Amino acid sequence: MRQENRANGADEPPSKKRKIAQKFRYGSILSLNFTNFMTFTHAALNPGPHLNLITGPNGSGKSSFFCALFLVLGGSPKLIGRSPSARDFIQHSKDTATIEVELCTPQGTVRLKRVILLNESKWFINNVPKTEGEVHKVVARNNIILDNLTQFLPQDRVKAFATLSPVELLQKTEEAILDPAVVQLHDQLIGIGADLAKSLREQQDTKQVLEVLSAQNKAALKEVERHRHKQQLLRKREECLLAIPFFEFARKQKQGSALNTKVEEAKNALSVEQEKEEKTQSQDLDLKRKKLDFKIQQTAYAKKKFEDQRETLQTTFEKVTHETEGLLEEESLLEERRVQRERGLQQATAELKALETAVVASVPLSQLEESVREKAEEVRQLGEQYERILDQLGHQRKRVAATHAELNQTTELLNRASSVHSTRLGVTWQTTPNCVEVWHWIEAHRALLIGNVYLVALELEVSTGDPLHAKYLEAAIPRWLMNSFVCEDPADQAVIAAEVRDKLHKQFCLILRPVAGDSPPPSRLCDLEVIRPFGITHWLDQIFRAPASVAAAILDNVPVQKVAVGTAETAGCFQQLSQRVPTLQTIFTPDEQYHVTESRYNHQRSTRVSPLHPPRLLIQAAANTDALKESVERIKRTLVELQAQVQRSQTTEQQARMERERCHQQKMDLQTAWEQNKGLRKRLEHKKLEVSRAQKFGDVAAERQRIRSRIKTLNQKRASALAGITEALKGTVEHTLQHTLDSFERDRVQELHRVFQEEAKHKQTRLNDCRKKAATLEAEYTQLKADLMHLRRQALEKRAEYEKRWDVSTDQSIAILKALPDNVEKLQADARAAQLEAEAIYADPAVLIEYTNRANQIRQLSARLDTLVCEHEALARKLATSKERWLTPLTQAIQELNLKFQSRCEAQGITGVIELDYKDESNFGTYGIELSCSFRAGEAMHRLDPYRQSGGERSVVTILYLLALQSLNQCPLRVVDEIDQGMDASNQRKVFYQMLDACAEPDTPQSFLITPKLLPDMIPSNALNWTCL
Repeated sequence: MRQENRANGADEPPSKKRKIAQKFRYGSILSLNFTNFMTFTHAALNPGPHLNLITGPNGSGKSSFFCALFLVLGGSPKLIGRSPSARDFIQHSKDTATIEVELCTPQGTVRLKRVILLNESKWFINNVPKTEGEVHKVVARNNIILDNLTQFLPQDRVKAFATLSPVELLQKTEEAILDPAVVQLHDQLIGIGADLAKSLREQQDTKQVLEVLSAQNKAALKEVERHRHKQQLLRKREECLLAIPFFEFARKQKQGSALNTKVEEAKNALSVEQEKEEKTQSQDLDLKRKKLDFKIQQTAYAKKKFEDQRETLQTTFEKVTHETEGLLEEESLLEERRVQRERGLQQATAELKALETAVVASVPLSQLEESVREKAEEVRQLGEQYERILDQLGHQRKRVAATHAELNQTTELLNRASSVHSTRLGVTWQTTPNCVEVWHWIEAHRALLIGNVYLVALELEVSTGDPLHAKYLEAAIPRWLMNSFVCEDPADQAVIAAEVRDKLHKQFCLILRPVAGDSPPPSRLCDLEVIRPFGITHWLDQIFRAPASVAAAILDNVPVQKVAVGTAETAGCFQQLSQRVPTLQTIFTPDEQYHVTESRYNHQRSTRVSPLHPPRLLIQAAANTDALKESVERIKRTLVELQAQVQRSQTTEQQARMERERCHQQKMDLQTAWEQNKGLRKRLEHKKLEVSRAQKFGDVAAERQRIRSRIKTLNQKRASALAGITEALKGTVEHTLQHTLDSFERDRVQELHRVFQEEAKHKQTRLNDCRKKAATLEAEYTQLKADLMHLRRQALEKRAEYEKRWDVSTDQSIAILKALPDNVEKLQADARAAQLEAEAIYADPAVLIEYTNRANQIRQLSARLDTLVCEHEALARKLATSKERWLTPLTQAIQELNLKFQSRCEAQGITGVIELDYKDESNFGTYGIELSCSFRAGEAMHRLDPYRQSGGERSVVTILYLLALQSLNQCPLRVVDEIDQGMDASNQRKVFYQMLDACAEPDTPQSFLITPKLLPDMIPSNALNWTCL
């Protein structure tokens, strides 16, 4: 790139030399620098105060200067016509682009700077960070209008300038040459004209509606009169019906007085019956009956006692008699028994000797007892050993079961981790297929990479296990960051960029974030305990986990450490929380996201509440599949070892069980031998006792004497028992007789008691009848009072409805009721007559309603029409005043502009004219500039449009119009990009020299002309700043 400054050269003809002032207008460009912008790594431009020429072949980057100047002044990329996004102007394979410009302002030199990043732009004024709005203010203060094609005409919008309508051309011209106050007057006139037309239409519509409504009311007047007469009859009927409840109330009051008298009489009769009630002897008879019952019980008890005594003595007598008979029989068999006892003694003596021999030959009993005890101890020890083996086997089986469960759980986690991994890749494929393809490439070429490379969407996990937190993370972390790759080594970044982005042409975001050492704790807005009473439980960076480089990349791009995670109660106390921590801008609750913003102008705070959507990506936390696979293999090995231990323990258990059963059988055999030995010794002792008793048997005569003595004693007992039985029978008979007499007396007393009870019941029945009668009358009186209250309330409600319907006061309604007759039949007859007469009159109620509504509408529309007339007159006066103030300077400016345009066209060899045109004088939105031209002799002038004139002709007219504007324009600069593309050599030379003439005039704006070609010997030497690429 070569930049030359030419001044007062000798190569230019004297007639073409120009004298250019060296003073910059306020708002002019002093310097322009940009780095990594479009095709330039670095470029700089130091323009002059007037014409600045930028030339170079196609594709050399001429338009880069125009685009850089446009963007650094805050222009939208869409207005350039190349790309809607500023990031597309960054040089290929670069991440940022920087543009700097110096402006000449009344306050001195101002340096504006814009740094374009992949996702945003940063703004600086004099190297101080500012907002885009503050840059726009600086540009506007210096009268630079970026969207006005008379100031900035890019290469891709030359045709757009030619296609401007007359109205649009007038708007752009006004902005360029008129005072802003005059331009505002035009906008006001357009609004006033629209308001006038609207007011006139509304007046006409209102008048038409008034005429229609008045005619309709006039036609319906007779029907309304009939309806009003019918309403009077219905009112009379309603008055008669209204009086009936009041007269019914008076009649009921009289009935109540009579009924109250009957109630008092019934109460008096009840008092008399209560006084006549006499005391009976029921209590005395009941006491006597109770005494007789007690006496009968005592007699029955004594009778039972004698009967029991008789039965006891009878039993004793029978027993003694039986024993006596036995002794007599024993005496008769005494000799026979002696012979039998001698034989039994001999047999018992032989058996005794055999038992003594067997006892001597058997094992001693103490020795058997000692063997049984030893064997029992051995059985106990074997049992304890067997229980220990069983416990050990049970413990081992539990370990096997637990290991099986752990293996199943780990296998399930491994399957789930693989499923979550696939699910996340599927969701990512739906939105960004390139990311999934790049991830597969990285997985297949891990051997080429030095460090770790992560896909953020696969590595992010919710550490708390709460599904709500997954929803918060997806709402807070942008999707482009979720689909980004994080690289820890710069060499890996270069490899992936070269192999995937350059060769495979895959577009993706790759973030370089080396693993740092111990990072300091994140800065907090406040301590969590301060905001915990408002339902805040976490900061957002506390609810997820990820590899260190991924977490650092997230913190670099999203301030998650300053985002609060709340609960449902946080929504109710959001205002208090905002006042407690004013710097807290983002809060999550289970259903909504609260985002607080502050205005840059008046510092007012506003809150935007956004609903939260269910998570699609972070459905579960993905597990480390390699670690899970290692865990599965380790658990399987442990399970095999435990199963072998269980097998060995089962063998040991079978051996111990068999040994315990064998020892137990030996113990049972010894126990049986001990019991048999003990039984043998017991039979020996019994046999010895039997022999001893047989040897002690005495003489038969002595035995006979003993038996006779016993029989005598028993006979005495029989005589005594017989005497007792006689006395008992005597007492039983006496008490039975007394019991019978007492029973008769009790039955007589009970009968008397029953008679007295029946008489008392009859008296109580009469008393209850009196009470019921009194209660019935009391209830009838109470019901009558309730009916009176209901009737009174109903009458008052009807009177209130009547007063509300006919709009009368209470005093008036009372007076109307008093004027009516007090005969209910007469009132009913009058009501029926009024109803019949009203029914005979046919009147549509809707007619009266419509009549009333139309009357109200007529009043409202009449008032509205008067208001509209006043408003229309005020708008007309305001329009006349504003039109004069706007049209006068506009006409003068267009006339002056027309003269200059005609002069420029004559110098170019063509004919052109500028006229102010309008279709409707009162419609200021139709005012426009008619730009007409003729390029050939004898040809009529035609309006400039993209269909009649060629591209070169349109370019010539466009540049001539801009040059004509230059002397009238108050803007500080003008930029034209490749306006001469379609011009021939003659037109290009003439236009170029006219631009030099324009720049030689005093107080002209700074101009930039960007062109790919110049004719030979065309560059003058007077006051030209030329940059050649």
